[in-house]
Amino acid sequence: MTTTITLSADEYDALLAERERLVQQLRCHNGRTDLLKERLDAFLRRFSRPSPSSGESAQRDLFLNEAEALARWDACRRGNDTRRG
Repeated sequence: MTTTITLSADEYDALLAERERLVQQLRCHNGRTDLLKERLDAFLRRFSRPSPSSGESAQRDLFLNEAEALARWDACRRGNDTRRG
């Protein structure tokens, strides 16, 4: 059984705006999830690295990866997300 509803143009525009807001919110959550995954992976690598001499470069890589992810997430929160998907 199909139910038909009628919407005014204003109601339809409001629904589209709400959908876009939810899509943007989902992108931000996905970005935050990516950041947390990167941090977890770096944390796990810290325990499994073979020698203490590699720690300095691993720490630098961790900082750069986290900084990039935070920048993406911050841009997303402000509505300037360039990454789509």
